Amino acid sequence: MKDKITIRRFVESDAGAVQNIIHRGLREINIKDYPPELIEEYCKYFTLEKIQSQAISAHMYVAVALDEVIGTGSIAPYWGSLTESILLTIYILPEYIGQGVGTAIIKALESDEYFLRANRIEIPSSATAVKFYEKMGYMPKNGTEPDAEGIIAMEKFRNCKPLSEMTLEELWQLFPIILAEHDPDWKNHYETEKELLTRQFGSYLVRTNHIGSTAVKGLLAKPTVDILLEVAAGTSPQTIRQIAVACGYTVMAESVQGEYRLDLCKGYTPLGFAEKVFHLHIRYPGDYDEVIFCEYLKKNPDMVQEYAQLKIELQKRFKHNRDAYTEAKGDFIQACVREARKLMQN
Repeated sequence: MKDKITIRRFVESDAGAVQNIIHRGLREINIKDYPPELIEEYCKYFTLEKIQSQAISAHMYVAVALDEVIGTGSIAPYWGSLTESILLTIYILPEYIGQGVGTAIIKALESDEYFLRANRIEIPSSATAVKFYEKMGYMPKNGTEPDAEGIIAMEKFRNCKPLSEMTLEELWQLFPIILAEHDPDWKNHYETEKELLTRQFGSYLVRTNHIGSTAVKGLLAKPTVDILLEVAAGTSPQTIRQIAVACGYTVMAESVQGEYRLDLCKGYTPLGFAEKVFHLHIRYPGDYDEVIFCEYLKKNPDMVQEYAQLKIELQKRFKHNRDAYTEAKGDFIQACVREARKLMQN
């Protein structure tokens, strides 16, 4: 079949065939991923006018076999970006799935100028299509949990070294210490991520806390939302890791000796920080300094200002040394925790 497939740019007379391909793909393939009423909403969305409009704003292609249009796919700039692109509306007639049509369409899209100029390419995937896109080199952007619309965002990076191949010095250069004024959206980011973690960890979850500087109003902070997640004692480390990774997190460090600790991150890409960045700290239930320190700052605005000033000074010295920056804050943090615990005892 592969030898008989031709990929060419969409022409206006293809609109009816493309609409049929999309509608059949939704109703016969994506019915596994979405409720029937949502499928019909999507079908109503893809009118002939919408398809023709997309062909103007994006580069749309069709796959042809024996003079029949049997597949389609598009590529466009990602929100107008010159360095990021997005693959859209990739559908194949159900009877041709598994015959190389999808691969041919992806290869054509990856030869397009919008792909060749991009450092990052995103594709919104259904759950059913994830494995296919992984074979084509795309990986889940935020884990394998579908979003509210049932979409799993996937992405591929180009023209950059993978994080796993970077030295520590290269990572520090790519992810410098950045301080920002308090952003009220940090709380919203935490709440959204908390919903995801709560849903995924289910009965294993004991409680979550928004910790770190982004949880304290008025405090200068790295724009990274820190979350302390406590899971039921005895939950196996393997189970914890699997769930966290499914939520899009990457393991940074793990300790199974003595007190169990698992530290993960999300939002670090080969091109730098993503729009939202998270650090997830997973522990068994306990009385943790991170929570106490955070609550202490919320009740002591003078200490908030002192801590902010310390951060500014340390950022100047250790902008590209995250370990040294963190270590240098230790004495201040421990002094606050000791004072907070003393007040709690009284």
